[in-house]
Amino acid sequence: MIFIHCLSYTDGFVELDNEQAPTLLLHVCRFWRRLALSTQKLWSNIWITPCHIRDIHTMRGWLNLSGDHPLTIYLSIDCDKELARHALYLMLVTMDRWQNVRLEWGNRDEIPALAFLCRNNAPPGGEPHIWTPLLETFELNTLCNEVGVGQLVETLAIIMHNAPKLRHFIWINQSWKPPTAPYKLGIAWTHLSELTLSYFMSPRDCIEIMIQCPLIQSCTFGLVRLQAATPLPISPTVLPHLHTLSINSFINLSNFFDALVLPVLQDVRILNRLHEDEDLVDLEVTVPEWCQGSFISLLCRSSCALEILHLGTPTMSEDDLIECLGLVNVSLKHLYVKGLSEGPFGPFVTSRTLNLLAHHVSTDGKISCFCPNLSIIQFDDCLVSPLPEGALADMIKSRWSLSPEFFSHQRTCGERLTEVILDVRRGVIPIVDARRLKLMQQEGLSLTIEAISSRFF
Repeated sequence: MIFIHCLSYTDGFVELDNEQAPTLLLHVCRFWRRLALSTQKLWSNIWITPCHIRDIHTMRGWLNLSGDHPLTIYLSIDCDKELARHALYLMLVTMDRWQNVRLEWGNRDEIPALAFLCRNNAPPGGEPHIWTPLLETFELNTLCNEVGVGQLVETLAIIMHNAPKLRHFIWINQSWKPPTAPYKLGIAWTHLSELTLSYFMSPRDCIEIMIQCPLIQSCTFGLVRLQAATPLPISPTVLPHLHTLSINSFINLSNFFDALVLPVLQDVRILNRLHEDEDLVDLEVTVPEWCQGSFISLLCRSSCALEILHLGTPTMSEDDLIECLGLVNVSLKHLYVKGLSEGPFGPFVTSRTLNLLAHHVSTDGKISCFCPNLSIIQFDDCLVSPLPEGALADMIKSRWSLSPEFFSHQRTCGERLTEVILDVRRGVIPIVDARRLKLMQQEGLSLTIEAISSRFF
């Protein structure tokens, strides 16, 4: 067990490095070498990015030393075709021991190798001999074109159908060209508790998958950009375990929200976000109109105690935001609001919202505080310029300061503000407010300000 504690993990994986444990343990003494070589668990976790044929030999050696122990493998492929196929083959022949697998396939033209090697295991006219009885987590990052995705979808269906313990499934495909037809993943979703999918989908595709996930707890859809060809189900689907929902969409989500009931939802993230290499004009896409009515109906219908509200929807209004905050007033702990200063959409958060969020004490000692448990505030390019002097600094100080003049928000209301993150453009924050924020930062407030840091901080 002491040897196991010598391992250095990065994101849950042990990087293949001859100057680190477990390889380093082989060079201490003969006894340690013999003990390390006979400890299968030492070699059952591997992160490798093959650059040379010797890396393939090392990978084979680690896998052999792991014996029959369940495997945790992170294979990052960004090399020539031959090395990629060698590394992938070594992974595939150990499929019956996969427990946690992450595969990053950087060879855009070579993803069919995965399908080919899987198919190669099949008898003539039969199904591939694929059995992954221990697999719990499967994460795949690809750069597939439409043809590659078609082959990959078929292979993933085979792998996942033979993984009875699978609980976490992640597939992120970094291709920004819409397919001619939607992809249909024929995967057994029944036992999943965490799902992340980022490829071109429609809201209907998302709902159809969620309906098949009765145990789902966390769900992320990263690329919802296709219009649904047919209407969504009329009756809302209840997902009794879903506490986290994130969706990045350039499609109106009214029908999506109308199709769900989420009684334990705690964390919701609604985004209209492009990839860093994309541009709205070049893509010829429009930011969808914010569906306030459907979103409010979802929250009311679900009666959920929302703790994290993450809104990156620049077409919403300040009235929309305030209405949302009113519904989650008691439970909200983390608020993130993102605007879009470029194009037809401007910032929409004014001093009205800031004043609403401030901790107020009247002259007769009465206290009023909206969202009393709010501990983290993030405003990203959504504050209207220029803010009135004192609006931002007063709000932050009233929720953070322990000074008696504020009757200590922490003692009288709820959580003290612990973190503030601001991404603002030049001129948004008055200089007086910037100086006050700087002083609060020096006194211990966790404060991050981007874009104006060179001017004020």
